[in-house]
Amino acid sequence: MEKRKKVITALGLRKNLAVFNGIFFKNPVLVTGLVIAPAAVAANSLKAALALAIVAIIVTVPTVTIASVLSRYFKNIPEFLNPVIYVLISAFLLIPSFFLIRAIFNPSIINTIGIYGPLLAFNSMIFSRAKKYPLKKHPAKAALDSLSYSLGFGLSMCIVGSIREILGAGTIWGVVINPNVTFFGFLMPFGGCITVAFLAAFARQAVIIINRILRRVMIMYRWLKRKHNRKKEAVWKGNGAF
Repeated sequence: MEKRKKVITALGLRKNLAVFNGIFFKNPVLVTGLVIAPAAVAANSLKAALALAIVAIIVTVPTVTIASVLSRYFKNIPEFLNPVIYVLISAFLLIPSFFLIRAIFNPSIINTIGIYGPLLAFNSMIFSRAKKYPLKKHPAKAALDSLSYSLGFGLSMCIVGSIREILGAGTIWGVVINPNVTFFGFLMPFGGCITVAFLAAFARQAVIIINRILRRVMIMYRWLKRKHNRKKEAVWKGNGAF
């Protein structure tokens, strides 16, 4: 009975955390591949990666939340106008996001991330989540869903940026940790592609293994449930016969 309770608890926890799929199980960079270019090109240091992550969160979460509100309460808006509205909102949100990263880091960070900062206004996370999720869910859940995907994007960017900075420059956050052994190619786009490729292979294999474990747990849960129901039925029949 104790084992059955643990299985049910694990399944319930997994179901409750489904909204956070974007962080790991459906990571937009390493698993689904929605936003690969910034990681492979612009995220050549931890600072650049974090700056891109901040911009993505500020741009994506409000845009998807507003899209959810529009689809839920303003259903008479023509569908062909939705992408235009999403782009206008996200482009407007680039302004405060750029001011914020300039204040956190320094003005040169805008040049470091290059065109990939403004391009986040058109990132695939916005259109995929705004089209699929908000139509059926409450705006608060849509905001949480888009936040999980944005955090997953930011986590992947920081991992990629840290690895590329350590291997390419021998530093982390600008602090020298290994100046003797560096591979400058990791600071270049082809080094970013190699880094993302290996991390994506690892992440997808991890997702496969975890899903396989969860599938076995589900099978065990169903078997225990049937066994428990048969015992209850036997007890009920025995009491009735008595």
